[in-house]
Amino acid sequence: MDILVIDDTQADLYLIKEMLSQTANPLNLDFASSYSEGLNQLTHKRYDVILCDYFLDCCKTGAELIVNKIPTINKQTPCVVISSLPFDGMEGIISEAGAIYFVDKNRMTATSLETSIYYASKAMDCVSDDLPREMKSKRIELAKAINFMLEL
Repeated sequence: MDILVIDDTQADLYLIKEMLSQTANPLNLDFASSYSEGLNQLTHKRYDVILCDYFLDCCKTGAELIVNKIPTINKQTPCVVISSLPFDGMEGIISEAGAIYFVDKNRMTATSLETSIYYASKAMDCVSDDLPREMKSKRIELAKAINFMLEL
């Protein structure tokens, strides 16, 4: 599975790389340390899942990347948003933007990352272009609920 990790904090990129190297399933990881670098990589390669920090480059967010760029570049690529600074309403914002799941970096483990990537990829497997928007939304909500239950 090809994963793009977009995070502007080098220490977090290193931590994510270490955590994902411990997974049972092999993952091919590419890294971008800025919004623009992430966009550049998205235009040159198709990814199975994007793992994107919420706060990027001081004035850009992962939600902006999802809303404005990913649909035109990699239309069916699911995105998991990560952040060490979650705030009230963040999950609603990223869900509206189209993210499949949110992972709090303060509670992040190798298992939570691997699980969110796995269910994000499975959620998109069951969402085809010809499904009505409401049905796509319901299937994505189901995938989020399953992921949440696995964390308990």
